[in-house]
Amino acid sequence: MIFSGRSVHSVGMRSRIGVIAIDRTGRVVGTKCLYPNRLVMFAKASLILEVPLCSRLPELGDQLVVEIDRIDANQRRYEQGLQRPRP
Repeated sequence: MIFSGRSVHSVGMRSRIGVIAIDRTGRVVGTKCLYPNRLVMFAKASLILEVPLCSRLPELGDQLVVEIDRIDANQRRYEQGLQRPRP
């Protein structure tokens, strides 16, 4: 799962997750193996990527390429007839 932000929590989770913090240029600015019921924040992050395993996290400074679907959630809701599109 990928989302914009600087922090993530694992409250209510049963197993650990890998967290990768990415800055605006796509560089890894932090990684953490997050155990259940914990919180982590990354000051320089603009995107957070959650991965299911902690064993293969990238190194700090690695460049990641993230391709995101161009149709945003509001457009999908509109196409499904659930709401009006935002201007």
